[in-house]
Amino acid sequence: MHRFACLMTAAWAALSGAALAAPSPERVARQVDRAIAAEAHADASAADIAPVCDDETFVRRVWLDILGDIPTPEDVTAFLLDPRDDKRDQLVRRLLDNPQYGQNWARYWRDVILYRRIEDRAVLVSDAVVAKLTDQLNAGEGWDRIATDFITAKGDVRENGSAAIFMAQEGRTEETTAEVSRVFLGVQIQCAQCHDHPWDRWKREDFHELAAFFPRVGLQQVQTPVRRSYAVVVNDRPQFRPPRNADAAARRGVPEHYMPDLDDPESTGTKTQPKFFLTGAELPFGTRDADRRGQLAEWLTESPWFATAMVNRMWSELVGEGFYPIVDDLGPDREAVAPSAVDTLAKRFAASDYNVKWLVRTICATDAYQRQARPRRNSSGVPMAASVPQRLRGDQLYN
Repeated sequence: MHRFACLMTAAWAALSGAALAAPSPERVARQVDRAIAAEAHADASAADIAPVCDDETFVRRVWLDILGDIPTPEDVTAFLLDPRDDKRDQLVRRLLDNPQYGQNWARYWRDVILYRRIEDRAVLVSDAVVAKLTDQLNAGEGWDRIATDFITAKGDVRENGSAAIFMAQEGRTEETTAEVSRVFLGVQIQCAQCHDHPWDRWKREDFHELAAFFPRVGLQQVQTPVRRSYAVVVNDRPQFRPPRNADAAARRGVPEHYMPDLDDPESTGTKTQPKFFLTGAELPFGTRDADRRGQLAEWLTESPWFATAMVNRMWSELVGEGFYPIVDDLGPDREAVAPSAVDTLAKRFAASDYNVKWLVRTICATDAYQRQARPRRNSSGVPMAASVPQRLRGDQLYN
């Protein structure tokens, strides 16, 4: 399975590279709409599919989706009077250049990362992660670079927002492993922590081999006369006794990860080599932390599931219904609605150098996004037949 996965990853990377350079968002949007029509709407009647919304609806929708705010009456009037055929795309481009775009989506990702926190002191990183992501998203930094920063982060959590995942999980190896997989791959591999995954192909060894990229990371308290904080620290000392206490290990880091022996929980367990579960690529024991996490970030962001997870999540947030119904439960054992549509969009997103602004602009150009709103469908309804309204976050309601 691992050799096949490596070949598939290499083939996907070649297709999504220079030979498949990202064309205009409008062109990709048409490809995606055609794929949805062929795969999800083949048996639907005309009445099943909502028509494209009017300009008044569109201007309010994109303001809420991109900026987390509503347009002023002057903005609405200017848009309605604009005679250009491409005014919808021009509006989306203008909103993506507004600094409020980065802040709105930075707050979204803050919530994604912190909602599974295991300790409420993790909110110390909240302001820093919003500030860091706001700058990165507004600058158009690639999602692969942003993910790499999260995976390889260290330092004071009040100063480096990329340390948010480690802070949210108290520096604990297993919890950090689960969140990195969930957030960036959409794979719930933590279900294989104590036993083979009950319905996916992941084995218990897959989880612990992924965890073996993170054992040397710890979280230590930093206290000065004026404030208290925490710092993500690294312990690369080649020889020291690993603490038996899990809290101590989370604070100090350990040289290698050990998969617990379920029959003898008091034993040390099995020393586990760092190995990426999607391809089988591995590193030797003794590899320094920077090389472990740096290599993992490279392998992870080259995986087809990295682009697919981001595309599915953003599509779900903007259109209201994902290609995979649960945004953080993807994988080769899951079935997508309109699989060629999500595959096309994921490959083009990778070819755009993982440009999130390009992805938002492309989704907003689809008929699927621009359709009139209807309530969420039941299990027998036609997939992606209409836009589905999303709840606003607290900060959006406050705006």
